[in-house]
Amino acid sequence: MKKKNILNLMLAIFLLTGIFIIVGFVIQKKYKYVLESATIYVFFLSYIFIERRGNFRTEDFIKILVILSLISHSLIGRYFELYRNSKWFDDLLHVFGSFSFALFYYSIINETIGIYYKNKIFPFIFIILLGTSSGTFFELIEFSVDILFNTNAQNGLLDTNLDMLFNTIGAFLAALFYHKKRENNIIDYK
Repeated sequence: MKKKNILNLMLAIFLLTGIFIIVGFVIQKKYKYVLESATIYVFFLSYIFIERRGNFRTEDFIKILVILSLISHSLIGRYFELYRNSKWFDDLLHVFGSFSFALFYYSIINETIGIYYKNKIFPFIFIILLGTSSGTFFELIEFSVDILFNTNAQNGLLDTNLDMLFNTIGAFLAALFYHKKRENNIIDYK
């Protein structure tokens, strides 16, 4: 199967999963999750639309990683309630999500404004910073949602600190992945 077909298949699965999740939450009368899921899907599909109209392109495998992260969050974590019923799911998704989004944000920045560096360590550090800062931003979103909608996405300081620790691990793994793939000339970043 060609790379474009795989991405289009993943986008179709992403869209159908989003519709399934939103309809399911409406039936369950979990309207706060309807809003969350709709927001996630609209933002990512908007990005895909903008990318296809623009002059930049994120690697397909990175978009697939992000799609898997978002589906895991919405379907497995929220809809099937593994955030509530599993001790390890949240931690693993923080690692995987931070890994995916660190590469995603680095790719977007690199494609739109270009990143030029003299030292090989710069992209390694920059990817870690992107992953940890985006993880912190998502923790702030969780905090805001908890305040605004009276939810309990953050289960105290220990949960938040562990989330940030797992975000850092994911960001480090993303930087390591980028570094190894770049050394082997497998990815085509600048």
